[in-house]
Amino acid sequence: MRSLLVLSPGAMTTVQDLGRIGYSHMGIPQSGVLDQEAASIANKLLGNPIEAAVLECTVVGPCFAVLKTVQLAIAGADMGTTLNYTRIPNLTAFTATAGDVLAFGQIKSGCRAYLAISGGFNVPMVMGSLSTYLSGKLGGFKGRALLKGDYLSPFEYRSFKKPITIAQLDQPRYSSRMELRVIDGPQFAYFGSNVRRFFQESYQVSDKTDRIGCCLDGPSISTVDGYHHTIISEPIVRGNIQVPPNGKPIVLWGEQTVGSYTKIATVITPDLPLLAQAIPGDTIYFRRIDLYTAHILYRKWHADHMRSIG
Repeated sequence: MRSLLVLSPGAMTTVQDLGRIGYSHMGIPQSGVLDQEAASIANKLLGNPIEAAVLECTVVGPCFAVLKTVQLAIAGADMGTTLNYTRIPNLTAFTATAGDVLAFGQIKSGCRAYLAISGGFNVPMVMGSLSTYLSGKLGGFKGRALLKGDYLSPFEYRSFKKPITIAQLDQPRYSSRMELRVIDGPQFAYFGSNVRRFFQESYQVSDKTDRIGCCLDGPSISTVDGYHHTIISEPIVRGNIQVPPNGKPIVLWGEQTVGSYTKIATVITPDLPLLAQAIPGDTIYFRRIDLYTAHILYRKWHADHMRSIG
């Protein structure tokens, strides 16, 4: 049965899960939530598996009419969410009943908020995932972002007696200045001594940023003599930092499978949720670490992450 009616879709609201794995060789990227920490916490609040589909809401959130009693939870960016004009704090699970209006506003902190529904959002499974691949018009809700008049429902209806919160987790404070740790990229050597500028200078998140990549404004990074910014297309991974011919770095998300620009570095997995909450104008610094350190940081992050979601 239909549970939520989209009254306003927001700037960009899509159905996402943890991503589509195993189809890169066919040109189908991973897609999935950009902030896995926030999405997983939203699901935890409802007792969902972490791979359950959620709504990823970007910059300006959606508004829904509730058609049937459902349990919901929100995490990630603070969008001043209200239920019948009463504020709903982040990191909280709550019940919405028929006739209620659930509204997300414009971001107050962070960039992307996540709405989970008890039982997970019910959309068709495509290639092992419920995620929306926007460029391919595949998966999620009809392969696209939500529109006014769309209906959503969970796979199954569950209930709980009272709201659930995660007391030990504070509302994340998303900073407008962040340091991202990186390891050397496949073409790191192409930049020679110019890499010093990449690590010494700061960058600002561009308003051209989307789900394909986080575009950065700031100092241009040039390759050294004999090397070019364009290369033969090769596979990319989430967090790769490409440097196109204009010298402006782009941090890639999971929305493409190959790239033909040089990759100076790769953001480590534990720092990607921070970047997912960056908005245009935020300042970013890069710090170089070695692969051994990156592995240690990842194992600690993964252990902490699994503990936080139960």
